[in-house]
Amino acid sequence: MFARDELANLEKNIQRLRQQLQSKRDVLVTIAPEEQTRIEQQIADLREKIAKLEQDYWELLNQQTITWAVTDDEAEPIVAEWVERAGQLANNPPSDVPAEVLERVQTVAQQAADPGQSAAIKVKGMISALPPFFSVGVETELDVAAFLQRNFPTFCNWAGALAKK
Repeated sequence: MFARDELANLEKNIQRLRQQLQSKRDVLVTIAPEEQTRIEQQIADLREKIAKLEQDYWELLNQQTITWAVTDDEAEPIVAEWVERAGQLANNPPSDVPAEVLERVQTVAQQAADPGQSAAIKVKGMISALPPFFSVGVETELDVAAFLQRNFPTFCNWAGALAKK
């Protein structure tokens, strides 16, 4: 119960910080030029806080998945989506996503494409490969959650449902 409550709390705090970030971006458009630097610094601070909480969230989720069984039926669509979407990203990389992030996505995809493992083991491997991925978000100011939701919605939906169990 404790881990589930902590995950829910982290998720709530991440959402609150994202709302604050959106408000700061809105203010940045209308604020006087002499105040822009201060707001830009606040935006950078919020991004760092969000990235830290996201990393905490995924590390806690990773610790919990060890005790949860993932069936091949649950894992197969996640692995298939990850491998397919990673290939699309490699062929047409988005300009706003750092090369380091795309390399991590490719590494996870290569591990997920390994035919010698079950899909359930592949998904567990993907999750354990993600927390380092999130530390990249602090350095690049990439909204990792939005990137994953946009590119890997099946994985994100599964992870969210897992967190609620």
